Amino acid sequence: MRSLDKLAVEFDWTRTGWSEFERIEVKGRTTGRTLFSDINDWKDTNAYRLGLTYDILPGTQLRCGYAFDETG
Repeated sequence: MRSLDKLAVEFDWTRTGWSEFERIEVKGRTTGRTLFSDINDWKDTNAYRLGLTYDILPGTQLRCGYAFDETG
């Protein structure tokens, strides 16, 4: 097996669109009265992940990765 056949690389990106909604309201089913209300002023965020896997032996893998999330 060639050494490149033993290597796997993965990149992942996730975007959360918090700005798609402006308000959260929870209303009572029977009364219709507002039980909770909150204004959303959150910004959209991104998260990035990079992973590497290398097969050292048939039953042994070396794995490492990095993740960055803008939301802190």
